[in-house]
Amino acid sequence: METISNQRNNFIKASINVEYFSIAWMTFEFLVAFYSSAKANSILLLAFGLDSLLEIISGTTLIWRLKKRSEKMFLNAQLKRRNKDPL
Repeated sequence: METISNQRNNFIKASINVEYFSIAWMTFEFLVAFYSSAKANSILLLAFGLDSLLEIISGTTLIWRLKKRSEKMFLNAQLKRRNKDPL
């Protein structure tokens, strides 16, 4: 049976993978919107591209926070194991 901390760590890893995919998609959106806005002289397409850029920044921040949390959980688990060792 999986412990709660292992389950949480698996959820965090899955969340990071989903966020990487999301960032890749938003990067594609940004590039297409930026290129299209330059070709069509459209401010609305430029605004859509800038919105995608903000989403990329937000996604990157989320990945950073999830990785920090994952590292913290890993270090806490190691500390607990060390404290349980009889040696």
